[in-house]
Amino acid sequence: MPRRVIGAQKPFKMLVANLRQGSDPSKGTSGNPVKVRSTYETQLFPQISGRGMEQATVGGKTPGRRTMQGRMVEVATAPTFAITVDAAVTVVTSAQTRIVMGDWTAVPDVDFAVVNGDTAATSINLAAYISATTGWTTLANLSIVHVTLPVGLEFEFMLLQVTGPDAGNYTLTPSDGYPNKAVRSIGPAIIG
Repeated sequence: MPRRVIGAQKPFKMLVANLRQGSDPSKGTSGNPVKVRSTYETQLFPQISGRGMEQATVGGKTPGRRTMQGRMVEVATAPTFAITVDAAVTVVTSAQTRIVMGDWTAVPDVDFAVVNGDTAATSINLAAYISATTGWTTLANLSIVHVTLPVGLEFEFMLLQVTGPDAGNYTLTPSDGYPNKAVRSIGPAIIG
């Protein structure tokens, strides 16, 4: 099935009629249902035309669009990413290798010490630099630096990349250039 961009409209509330109890004629007038008002909160999620990885069907026609209804459910998890130090080699060149993390940049052997042949010590130095400079939570485990970012949309879309002549010495995970994101799904409407 084609993947399309799904928009999310602002949630809205409305009053709906509701019954407090069921009908039981054997109890006389006390068994009649009582009408009450409840709120019904929902939002609409329309699929946006012309965006996303759309594909034509076998028949040559583009599948139709739909609008889903419910409430957005978000698991509030902090975005994360990891930097693996694949090779610890000090190479001095005029074009420096850079580890780009949004607005912050780490230059090997300038911002943090690269210990020749020791990926674990180099990853500890990189983790210490990231924590001291940005305030993010880091954990160096062997040659991997795990970075946990604050919760928020501005960090979910932060660009991650390694550039320069020794870019192969560092691997970013996830490899799509952005941190792991919080999980979102469409849940039921809220009746209350």
